[in-house]
Amino acid sequence: MSDRRTHLLRGKDHGRREFEPRQHCQGAGRVRWQGEEGHQGSGARARRQARRVQLLCPRSGGQDQGGCGGLNPVAQPTQDWTRTVPDLAGLDQPTRDRLRALCRPASLPAGTRVFGEGSPCQAYLILLSGEVRVQKVAESGREIVLYRVAAGETCIVTTACLMSGVDYDAEGIAESDVTAQILPASAFRELLGRSEAFRDFVFRAYGSRISSLLMLIDEVAFGRMDRRLAACLLARAKGSGSVTATHQDLAVELGSAREVISRLLKDFERRGWVALSRGSLTLTNPAALAEN
Repeated sequence: MSDRRTHLLRGKDHGRREFEPRQHCQGAGRVRWQGEEGHQGSGARARRQARRVQLLCPRSGGQDQGGCGGLNPVAQPTQDWTRTVPDLAGLDQPTRDRLRALCRPASLPAGTRVFGEGSPCQAYLILLSGEVRVQKVAESGREIVLYRVAAGETCIVTTACLMSGVDYDAEGIAESDVTAQILPASAFRELLGRSEAFRDFVFRAYGSRISSLLMLIDEVAFGRMDRRLAACLLARAKGSGSVTATHQDLAVELGSAREVISRLLKDFERRGWVALSRGSLTLTNPAALAEN
C-alpha cells in the first residue's frame, strides 16, 4: 500500500496537528504523528470540540479488512443483525449468510470522525444504532450539514466513493455512540455483483438520499433563511418545545454564518416566537414559526 496523503486533524486545543501514515498500519488506527502544533485556527472547524479520530486507516497484511481503524471491534451479535434492518428484508438466505460472514461489528463513541475529506474509502458501513452527521467544510471554515445517517441506513458518500474509486469529499462525525457493521470494499463489490437484492438495497438508499440532497440544494439556493431556520428549529425540537444547540450548530446545519443565525434568532425572540438561553432555546410560539 502506498503512503497515504497527509491529513490535518484539529483537536480541542484549536490548533492543528499533521500526521501521515508512513508505513502500513500495524494495528487498527495506528499512525505516526509528526510536526509541532500549528497556528491557531480561526474558522468553525478550529472551534469544534469533537475528537478527530481517523477511522479508515487500512490494516496491513492478509485480506482487505475494510479499514475502519478508529472503530472499536466488538463481538459479533449472536442474533441475526440483518433482521433488524428493514431494507435488507429482500435478501435471500445464502446472501444474508454471506453478508453476515463478511461483515465485522464495531462501535465508536460520540464525537468521533468516521471519515474525513480527502481520505480513501475502504469499507461500506451499515449503521445499527446511533447517528452520523455528514457535512461539507469550505476552505473558509464555513460548514453545511448534507444529511444524517440513522440506524438501518447507509452513507451515500461512502457508496459513491466505493463505486468510483475516489477519495471522500465530505466528512462524517458520530453525533451519538454508534454501532455498525463494516463491510470491506472487496466484499462490497462481491455482493454488489452477485446479489440483485443487495444491489436494490444499495441503490434504493442512494436514490432516496439523492432526492433529499436535491431538496437541500433548492433550499440553499432559493429558500429564505428565516423560513429555513424556523423549519430547522421545529424539526430539531421534535415536539418537545426546546432545542439544545448553539448558534454555531444551527449555522452549520443550515450552511450559513453564525452572525446571520444570531440576528434571525434575536428577531424571532423579539417577535415572541422563541426564548434564547446559552446553548439552547425554547419555542414559545411554534405555530407562528410554522406559519413563517
